[in-house]
Amino acid sequence: MKTSRFKNSYFPVAAICLASAMAVFIVGNLFATANAAEAESEMSKDDAYAAKVWKYMEENKFVGQERMRSYPFVGNRPHGSIQESIPTEAIIDGHKGRLIVKQNYGGEGKLTPEDVYKAGENEYLEAVTIMFQRESGYDPSHNDWF
Repeated sequence: MKTSRFKNSYFPVAAICLASAMAVFIVGNLFATANAAEAESEMSKDDAYAAKVWKYMEENKFVGQERMRSYPFVGNRPHGSIQESIPTEAIIDGHKGRLIVKQNYGGEGKLTPEDVYKAGENEYLEAVTIMFQRESGYDPSHNDWF
């Protein structure tokens, strides 16, 4: 009988530990869900703002068919081996800021600025990188660049 009571005496402790672990798990998931929702909300704000920047660039021929071009130059990582860069100013949501639009090009073998300039607009295009300097306080640690 002593053996039986000894085994059963651990049951309440195990039940309390299990209940505590479940409570920590549930509360942790609630916080994680709240943080994920907040992050998603921030991301959707950024997505909406990015769409406004992109629309401005399309309307002003910085991207898309028949876009403005500058003379390509030899670049480096993380951007393309050949780049075009157009710095300008833009007004997005009533804020006037600096806008930099980079066309990043790459290809097989040794690509030169002349190859890119003579080719069709999108032949070697790998990515478009944009930077827009937002209002003071947006992201001070990165000079408010979006």
